[in-house]
Amino acid sequence: QMRILESQRLKELDEVKTKIYTNITHEFRTPLTIILGMADQIALDPSKRLSEGLQMIKRNGKNLLHLVNQMLDLSKIEAKAMSVNFYQGEIISYLRYIFNTFESLANSKNISLIFHAEAEQLFMDMDPDKLMQIFSNLMSNAIKYTPESGEIQMIVNKQQIKGKHELIIKLRDTGMGIASDKLPFIFDRFFKVEDQSTTKSEGTGIGLALTKELVGLLKGTIHVQSDLAKGTEFTIVLPITKNADLEHTLDPEGLKSAISVLQPEEAYTGKTFEVERHNEENLPILLIAEDNRDVIRYLESILSLEYSIRIAYNGKEGFNLAVEIIPDIVISDVMMPVMNGFIFCEKLKTDERTSHIPVILLTAMAADVNKLKGLEIGADDYLVKPFDDRELKLRIKNLVEQRRKLRERFSQDITLSPKELSVTSADERFLNRAMEVIEKRLGDPDFGVDVFGKEVGMSHSQLYRKIHALTNLAPVDLIRTIRLKRAANLLKQKYGNISEVAYETGFSSPAYFSDCFQKQFGKSPSDYIAGE
Repeated sequence: QMRILESQRLKELDEVKTKIYTNITHEFRTPLTIILGMADQIALDPSKRLSEGLQMIKRNGKNLLHLVNQMLDLSKIEAKAMSVNFYQGEIISYLRYIFNTFESLANSKNISLIFHAEAEQLFMDMDPDKLMQIFSNLMSNAIKYTPESGEIQMIVNKQQIKGKHELIIKLRDTGMGIASDKLPFIFDRFFKVEDQSTTKSEGTGIGLALTKELVGLLKGTIHVQSDLAKGTEFTIVLPITKNADLEHTLDPEGLKSAISVLQPEEAYTGKTFEVERHNEENLPILLIAEDNRDVIRYLESILSLEYSIRIAYNGKEGFNLAVEIIPDIVISDVMMPVMNGFIFCEKLKTDERTSHIPVILLTAMAADVNKLKGLEIGADDYLVKPFDDRELKLRIKNLVEQRRKLRERFSQDITLSPKELSVTSADERFLNRAMEVIEKRLGDPDFGVDVFGKEVGMSHSQLYRKIHALTNLAPVDLIRTIRLKRAANLLKQKYGNISEVAYETGFSSPAYFSDCFQKQFGKSPSDYIAGE
């Protein structure tokens, strides 16, 4: 029994270690993609990429530094090697300053910051570095998980219980909230709140564990309340004591610099580099679904010359945009808020309007099981961060070329069945249905693109881009081509004279029919009959 228990303990320990390594390597991959990629871009074209490229490298370098510092701090606490440096200072203005330092980051998402304290000043024993880490972690999470136009409040009060004075600090947001079954575990090390529909769980899972340990070092407590879709409230209770030496100095610039390292993604300020675009209306449309703005800028910098780029910041936004514009190709991150890349890809591939669009998934998750999952739900290709920009460009080019060859094959022989074209099941259903609609209305001279679109449930622009993507023909050309193919068969079978065949296949005039027939087959209807 002891051997069995020991074996179970070792297995659990091994699982924890695997989870730690997976989380940490995952978090390192995205900033490394940007750092390595932008370094290459700067080397290729320093005059255009240097300024913003260096900002992006520095920003993502600080993200990596923050991750390393968190891991080192946690190991120090475990080894009981982290000291507390108390001095007596004015804590209200200090908390207000930390809170307001996040204003630019909050403004980038149009989030309101509200600070309220019942007292203007309060002198007490405090460790500025620990407080900065605690509230920077909590503020970063609050901004990350609060949607556009949300609100974050910090409320500071005093209370006295059994003769002891305490400071109550509440940080309240209107974010996505945490499920009740997850709440008991959020302070556990390496636990990440994951939502199956988003798989958006940035971080190594040590941020809140470190926050709780730091609060404990200050002899305080931390509690959390949360409601899904309503928001989360963290409450920190610190004892008010005045035993340390009095210190009046506060270094705002040093504090701001230190906090900036703890911010996961700074708000964008300053001039960004110009993205070159040439004859964009003639370029293939590329939709990028990615919530990390630095990754978006990097992808734009390497792809903007060859593709007309559209941006979506989550899977839901990406799907709505894809249905509207029907892009030629999609690049999607896997880890996104609102709707993750797996669900986004699956929706694209199962919707008739978008099923033909090639999808490349980008991910920081290197495990084969994730790659297989992406391919199972219909992704055309899968690339692990950090990736080589030349490899990405080549994979995009190959997918676009494959689709072009598919269109050419179909347009050259309109009698091909969808099964022969190696298209997805949704594309096959759509093509079969489109052919049935055209066949059914073939003899109707009033049957045109508008009626065609209504019959298959698509707008004029959606129908055009879908039909063109699959057949290399505009809808009106597809209708005319099928009519002419049918007319040729009828003429071959001696169905009737040229005028009768023209009217039978929906042409309003025998002269127009003869002109179209000549262009399609290189000979007039009468010559076609004679040749047969």
